[in-house]
Amino acid sequence: SLHSYRETLHLDAEHPEAQEGLLRCLERSDAWDEAARAMERQASRASDPGRRYKLLVELGALLINRLGRREAALARLEEAHRIFPQEPEALRRLLAILEESGEHARVISMAGDLAQLTTDAQEAHRLHMVRGRRLLEQLRRPDAAAEAFRRALESEPRDSEAVQGLVRALAARQAWGEQASILE
Repeated sequence: SLHSYRETLHLDAEHPEAQEGLLRCLERSDAWDEAARAMERQASRASDPGRRYKLLVELGALLINRLGRREAALARLEEAHRIFPQEPEALRRLLAILEESGEHARVISMAGDLAQLTTDAQEAHRLHMVRGRRLLEQLRRPDAAAEAFRRALESEPRDSEAVQGLVRALAARQAWGEQASILE
């Protein structure tokens, strides 16, 4: 069937069933490089922004998960995010890749953007915690860290890790009165 899909696409490069069929066959046969090239072609030809977005997100996942091509994955996911900045999926995948890196400013920025987009309170909480920890520990910005921990506590008021983070951020700011009121 791989041959059939290729022949169909040779005659009609826009044939949607043949495009999907080719990708499924390539993925089943673990032909990840060829699948990535096919997705890249489809994404570049897609006139529908929604289809292009979906293909770029899938391509980004394939590039990082199957081929280990971090920079290429980041580029495709960033392109998808530019198409639909209010759609969280590309941003989630970008953040997952970047969280493994030392690119703290980008992680903090993306986590903040995603926290605003998500409708999932637990995800927002986790993102504010990521922001708070990195702001405090890596960037040494206790004011911004305190704000991130406060936002985390809005969704999970009894989270001891968020309380501890806020207390540490306030101590770094030497905001002793505010720190004492939290510890009471």
